[in-house]
Amino acid sequence: MKNVIPTITIQTNTPAKMLFWGLVSALAATVALYMYFVNATVVYIVMRDDVERRIGSVQSSLGELEARYASLQNSLSVARARSLSFEEPAERTFAARKRLVTTLVGE
Repeated sequence: MKNVIPTITIQTNTPAKMLFWGLVSALAATVALYMYFVNATVVYIVMRDDVERRIGSVQSSLGELEARYASLQNSLSVARARSLSFEEPAERTFAARKRLVTTLVGE
């Protein structure tokens, strides 16, 4: 007769071990997402501050341009135009746009 050696198997993937590694993985994913969202928030705050600064500078230059436009508009007159060699046209012509669609009502 042969000698049979009994073998003992140890189950390494017990439910408790699987639960532990699942929770560790979930915790690691949560920490990684938290770090990403904090970083994204800081970046967007810095970008917003930069955009607000740009908006302020554009608004100030727009105000200067509007003031310049108003002063130039107030300085226009017929006498000023004639001093700049502008003349009244002998014949006035206006540009007309052709209609692409004709209406049936009122024509």
